[in-house]
Amino acid sequence: MAGRDVFRAFWPLALSWAFMSAELPVLAAVATRLPGGNVHLAAFGGVVFPLALSIEAPVIMLLSASTALSRDLPSYVRLGRFAMKLGLGLSSLHALLALTPLYDLVVVRAFDVPSEIVEPARWGLAIMTPWTWAIAYRRFQQGALIRAGHSMSVGIGTAVRFATVLSVIGLALVVGEVPGIVVVTGAVSCGVVAEAVYSGIAARRHVRPVLDAAATRPPLRGRAFARFYLPLALTPMLSMMVLPIGAAAIARMPDPLLSLALWPVVHGLVFHLQSYALAFHEVAVAHLDRPAAYRVLARFAWGLSAVLGGVLLMLAATPVARWYFVAFAGLAPAEAELAARVLWFVLPLPVLRPRISLDHAILVAAHRTHPITESVALFLGVAAALLTAFAVTDPMPGIVAAYVALSSARVAETVWVELRSRQAARRLGLPAMAGASAGPSRAEAGADADPGTACRDSA
Repeated sequence: MAGRDVFRAFWPLALSWAFMSAELPVLAAVATRLPGGNVHLAAFGGVVFPLALSIEAPVIMLLSASTALSRDLPSYVRLGRFAMKLGLGLSSLHALLALTPLYDLVVVRAFDVPSEIVEPARWGLAIMTPWTWAIAYRRFQQGALIRAGHSMSVGIGTAVRFATVLSVIGLALVVGEVPGIVVVTGAVSCGVVAEAVYSGIAARRHVRPVLDAAATRPPLRGRAFARFYLPLALTPMLSMMVLPIGAAAIARMPDPLLSLALWPVVHGLVFHLQSYALAFHEVAVAHLDRPAAYRVLARFAWGLSAVLGGVLLMLAATPVARWYFVAFAGLAPAEAELAARVLWFVLPLPVLRPRISLDHAILVAAHRTHPITESVALFLGVAAALLTAFAVTDPMPGIVAAYVALSSARVAETVWVELRSRQAARRLGLPAMAGASAGPSRAEAGADADPGTACRDSA
């Protein structure tokens, strides 16, 4: 396996993630210019988006699960049934929180946000009800497409989603005077449904023929599947919890409305940079069992970290960030100055992500997914502890405090998952994690053993 093979698989997924991650900055920029302005932006970024992500979290790793498990038709069908049940159940929970008195009992009291954003957030959460089911279906199909060698279809699907979002925004601008929260959440919901529909069509065309011809293996069932997927599901659940915790902490710091309005703007930019590392994760999962793959993937991860760090430093150290926040995001100059200052505190988030993605891929390949949950639990614990301390002491603006906490937590997470992935790497026969000069390992020499064998024996 060569670097060009990694890049060939990486760039369609990176393009897909780039489209998807560009969505949040675009939505934030639109919201600031529509009726409701920063109030509706704060409702979206401080309540609706964090809560929707938290509810959706258990389905996020369906992509990784489908990439790893959709090896034949029985496994694909069984995983698809699970994905649909999970998506429907979580969407029902979303509807209960948005459309019943649970909103006041759970959401309003827990977030303790400024009173002016309570009702706009309720509208937005209700409009986002289709979000989780559509994403569950889409991520399941996308994983199978990646496994079947059709990652380009994933990128096309994301382009369909982004085009749908822009179309809804354009229609709203033509109609005029539509509240910002309605436009933003309506665009998101229509976009994810459109992408789900396209992913299903693409899977029917590209995945079924490949799986029909594949040798059949017994699919993971019962406890074996639970041991595999439950840690994967818990991982994004814990990770996404940091967003509502962060929003709740910011709401208790000075000038909460400003910081909550900046939260989705800065997060959108940071997530866009991190998205390339998330695309790399799927490439690593799909290719780690190929001959000589580990060293190539490790070099690619370090190179990607260098590029992401360089881009972020360029933004923070030059007027480019201020121009972006004023001209594109629609912030006032004073708001843009604060947002640009925050970028100095977010550097560990994108820079360390490629290495975490590779470590996670090693653990998924070994079917030893519980260390992933451990590392993310550590991330959440460190972030929550620091956010709580900052909410009590008020040492800095809320948006700055949030990213100091998140970056510190990312460093702790990286150290932990690096240590834990070394054990899995040894079981897979991969070279020493730091040893670039060692000879070919058993796995890299193309051994016939299933990389999941050692893990299944030790699970």
